[in-house]
Amino acid sequence: MMSLRNEKLTHMAKALRLDPGGLSGWLSGIQNRLSVEKKDSISRHLGLSHGYLSPNIVHKWTTDAETITRSMPILVSKYLLGRMTITPIYAGGQPSSCAYLSVFGSDVIVIIAGPRNTALQPPIVDPVQSGWGVNGKPAMFSVGEVENLMGSENLAAADIYLEITIRSQSKEKQSMRDWANLITDAISSGLSIDEAKNRLLGSF
Repeated sequence: MMSLRNEKLTHMAKALRLDPGGLSGWLSGIQNRLSVEKKDSISRHLGLSHGYLSPNIVHKWTTDAETITRSMPILVSKYLLGRMTITPIYAGGQPSSCAYLSVFGSDVIVIIAGPRNTALQPPIVDPVQSGWGVNGKPAMFSVGEVENLMGSENLAAADIYLEITIRSQSKEKQSMRDWANLITDAISSGLSIDEAKNRLLGSF
């Protein structure tokens, strides 16, 4: 997870107010270096729950396609992995990142993955090589919208899931906003996220 997030041990130790030596020792396999409470705080920080990616939060990774290909079957349940859509995100007409989206029941997985630096290609996994996922249509955003997407800490996973799905289906901004309002109303009326998605896709 630290590799996927491109996060240094010292940064995580500082963010969680942990002793870097104790954290390093625990990550190296030394038992009893950290309390149960501290281990739980590490899991939450990394976006993990019971060894899997926590659903219903937005995961932001800075990594490469090879690492995602290798890690996803370990981090995502087979039910969610089997429904994973790989959606390239375009910023101002250029590929900038990639969204990995899945929903099963009430669980929504949203991962937005960008390259480690702008000189590299976005981390877009090839489903043929990985053995999981299906290709989605590119989602079109402006440069500013993608910066907000990557920079905001208060994103609801269901909202982002629907926004990216809508943007991959329509290129007209006014149309996208109309569809977003329609699906928001549908969910408010009691539809599940999966039902809302199906209603959206069936309307195009």
